[in-house]
Amino acid sequence: MKQKVLILIAVIGVLAAGCMNDDKKPVEESRDMRNNVEQDRDKPLNVQYNDQTPTNMTQVDYAKWGKIALKETKKKYPNSRVSDYQYDTRRVAPDGTITDYFDFTVYQDNTKRLVKVGVMHDDNKLIDMKFEEMS
Repeated sequence: MKQKVLILIAVIGVLAAGCMNDDKKPVEESRDMRNNVEQDRDKPLNVQYNDQTPTNMTQVDYAKWGKIALKETKKKYPNSRVSDYQYDTRRVAPDGTITDYFDFTVYQDNTKRLVKVGVMHDDNKLIDMKFEEMS
């Protein structure tokens, strides 16, 4: 019985010594991300939603295809008012073909339609364009 009491006292002593350790542990530094955005405002935002998008992509890259999609959407809906595009996402096929998706709002005869346009391209060459009315 004495042996158990001594072991218990030793364990309590070790635990108490560990609690009284004055060594300072490194504190994880936190950053205010609101300021980070303002500091890096000159860098383009990476608005891609999938992991297949190169990180060095700039807004200029998809803006080119967005302008082409806007022009073709206006041709497809000639008597309509077509809003400026909203970039949606990019998909890269295994063969390297890229498809950028854009969302447009088309107003025709007091009717609002949402149109998704897929622009398939390979580097600087347009391959195909698909239109899908969402509503």
